[in-house]
Amino acid sequence: MMMEMFGASFAMMLMLPYLMAFSLLPIIIYIVARWRQSKEGHRDSQLGLKVALGFFKILGFQAALAGIWLAFYGLIAKGDNGELIRVGVGLLIPGGLVFAAHHVGIQRTNDSIFPMPVRMFEGLNLVQTGVLGFFSLIAAFVITLQKDAPGEALRLGWSLVLVYTVAWGVLAGRLLKNTLPPGPPPSATDAVVPPQHG
Repeated sequence: MMMEMFGASFAMMLMLPYLMAFSLLPIIIYIVARWRQSKEGHRDSQLGLKVALGFFKILGFQAALAGIWLAFYGLIAKGDNGELIRVGVGLLIPGGLVFAAHHVGIQRTNDSIFPMPVRMFEGLNLVQTGVLGFFSLIAAFVITLQKDAPGEALRLGWSLVLVYTVAWGVLAGRLLKNTLPPGPPPSATDAVVPPQHG
């Protein structure tokens, strides 16, 4: 029991710097967005609101994604994994609710006119999901290529890959669709030549 308590305390000590750094992100994004807007000569009266909504939207997304992974892993792992599935669903429901509520909140702001802060959070969400997806892909291949790879480690690694790389691809596709102009840019050879008279 003492070892379990010590292990939980040690894990919290390791997570504390990450949580503190993550909680500073809205402040950093607010400052950068306000600075960019002042350079462009306009002021977004809803900037602070959109920063808060964007921050909690990605927190909800990451919690829901972790819940999907835990529930999926609980379904494919050997043994009685009812507790693991319950924890996964316990993360998925509040994460999904927070994500949906803040997504709706963002739609009610002036995001269509001033999309920069929300897009910054979407980029951050893509980076965070992509890092987890990339490292899970590396881990899954390293485990798979071992001589005597344990089956449980394979299921754990590939369940991470399935959830996080799919989410990574969906986020990347959505962000590209929202930020890139539709269609390829016109080239000089595509210019329309006016008809010659005579």
